[in-house]
Amino acid sequence: KDALNTLALNAINDNAVIDEYLNIIKKNIYFGEQIDSQKYKELSKPVKYRILFDYIQNLGLDYDYKKIAEIYDFIENNITQRNGATHSLASALWLYADSKIIETIPHKKTTAQEKFEEVSVECIGEYKVGSRTFVIKPVGKNELFSFPESSANFAYVDLSEVSYPLTLRTRKDGDYISPFGMKGSMKLKKYMNSKGVQRHKRDSIILLCKENDVLWAAGVGLSNKIGVKDKPTHVIELI
Repeated sequence: KDALNTLALNAINDNAVIDEYLNIIKKNIYFGEQIDSQKYKELSKPVKYRILFDYIQNLGLDYDYKKIAEIYDFIENNITQRNGATHSLASALWLYADSKIIETIPHKKTTAQEKFEEVSVECIGEYKVGSRTFVIKPVGKNELFSFPESSANFAYVDLSEVSYPLTLRTRKDGDYISPFGMKGSMKLKKYMNSKGVQRHKRDSIILLCKENDVLWAAGVGLSNKIGVKDKPTHVIELI
């Protein structure tokens, strides 16, 4: 009886040690609900299995060892890929993995992605775009400014050679962009590939366009046609 009690106590203690160790690892590899692919990649195979089991359990899904092994193999095949892939977890849920992140995303066919009518931009002002607001305003004569990263949701631009109206919308077939700092133009799809934009997020990116000519892909980058060569005339922002 004493031996059984000792074994039971050791098992409880072992599980407590494992849980404490896993919590330390999770704090290191998680950011929000996403997993950092590069930090995950550094883990040993047994730890990866335990992390995945815990991840799937937290989603409320019932998975056996075979299915966890399938998920493990899927991730291993995609965490070195810039443009990742998806793996079905349930009827309304995918697992996505690439060289940056591992995350769950809803199936497109079961998710009502936010839809909005194309918005015509006629002049400076504020424009409602779905649940967000696009703002375009002139830069003050003595206004101090610093150029943000291309991934920011605002940008200083030069609209001196652009005529209204412009259009706010999501992507369409035939869209192209003349990337800032580069010569010539390229298809928007190729541009998004080069910028590492995840496939499942491309349809929700808000674009400022002149017909099929994309002038700004919010959070991705600017066109040469409105990029500042000397001084900005306007600031655009998506709130």
